[in-house]
Amino acid sequence: MDAGKICKYVVLILFSPLIIVVGVIALALWLFCTITCIGPVLNYLLNSLGKEHEKLPSDVRLFPTPQGYRLAIRFSDWRETSETENLLQKSNTYISSVSGQKRNYPVIIPNGLAATLVTTGRIHDDLALAGFQVISFDRYGVGMSDENTTNQSPTVDECVRDVLFVMNTVMPDQDKFILLGPSMGAIVAQCFIAQHPEKVVGFMNMDGFPAAFENKRDKFLSASGGWSFAAMLTYTGLLRFFLNFMPVDSFATPAFSTDYIRHQMNQPRFYKNTKLEFPLMLDLSSSASQAWGDLAINKLEPHLLSSLIRAQPNQNGDFENGEWQHLPRSSVEHGTEWDTPEGTAELVNALQSKPKSEIARCWQRLAVRVMSGRDYNYAGGDSFYDNEMKDKAAAEGQLHALLAGDGARYVFPKVGHDKMFLRFDAIVLSTIEIDDAAHRLEFTV
Repeated sequence: MDAGKICKYVVLILFSPLIIVVGVIALALWLFCTITCIGPVLNYLLNSLGKEHEKLPSDVRLFPTPQGYRLAIRFSDWRETSETENLLQKSNTYISSVSGQKRNYPVIIPNGLAATLVTTGRIHDDLALAGFQVISFDRYGVGMSDENTTNQSPTVDECVRDVLFVMNTVMPDQDKFILLGPSMGAIVAQCFIAQHPEKVVGFMNMDGFPAAFENKRDKFLSASGGWSFAAMLTYTGLLRFFLNFMPVDSFATPAFSTDYIRHQMNQPRFYKNTKLEFPLMLDLSSSASQAWGDLAINKLEPHLLSSLIRAQPNQNGDFENGEWQHLPRSSVEHGTEWDTPEGTAELVNALQSKPKSEIARCWQRLAVRVMSGRDYNYAGGDSFYDNEMKDKAAAEGQLHALLAGDGARYVFPKVGHDKMFLRFDAIVLSTIEIDDAAHRLEFTV
């Protein structure tokens, strides 16, 4: 056991009495507020006053699907620098430096688990500032889309069908897209590529790796119960109090304020639907892995898996204000140094010799960038992700980069999964790289 984990356990032991006291006080407050109806009444009044936070911004519309429910879709055209002077002043120098020119392909963002087009609003805005046409949307039941009243998790095919609906509805004349997938969104994207490879020229994988979850179904589903409890807490008003301490400022945008974000997160449907999406994410993970066939991480021989884990990424550090900062490797990596270029070349040859499924053949013409958060020292990180899951996440990210027509993997040793979606500069950089590489690939294949 390393020194960091020992220190963490010591701190936990020292502070456990305080944690118990705080828990007892919170439980007492919850019971008092619920029994006296003070909490529910106050929560109802504040929800009523916050109805303006349920209004759709001007660039978000509800589109009826053939299945009868409506999906909330946000579309932003690329923006001239002159049109966005105020926004650019609020952004950093890197975003400003890459703005003002239209990119080649539009970007569509399928959200992650417990995320909405509100919480990915900053990513959406920064990409539009960088010259992209950007589409983000809420899946059925999520965020501003119609509530899922069936109490049934959507299927993989239904999820993929909705992505295609969004593409064809917003940009019917556009036949090529870049898919940017945060977390679960990256798994949605892989399932979409498997079914509609002709629609995709590039893929951005933001820390979403199905192999890590495929064989952990019971473990993952057991974590979903907390979301039902959170849904009950919303009625008591206690959750609203705790949300005030949640750091959502980094996600706030001109369209979605911190109050807007907190209001959405204080609704019972936010938590009820998140629970419904747990089985969907696992089904998507299984479907994505099956699509890879013999190249699926869970089917590879142990020596190939080990080689993928040890293969050197294109960058190991952090990207801010236009520059890469190189950092020491994360403690979760194998050995003391990365594999040699010669070893990686042998690995690629071994992978290329395997029979290729449809998605693997498609991958050879895609521009792909992978962002891997390798710091698991955050709430729920080390306790949920065991070593096998951490290794498979690294292997799958490297596989995606190595097999692509133009691929790269960027490892963030000091950033956890919970903070990956705040690396706005790196997201914009990677998407621009995908756009440039996809343009080259399209005219050289």
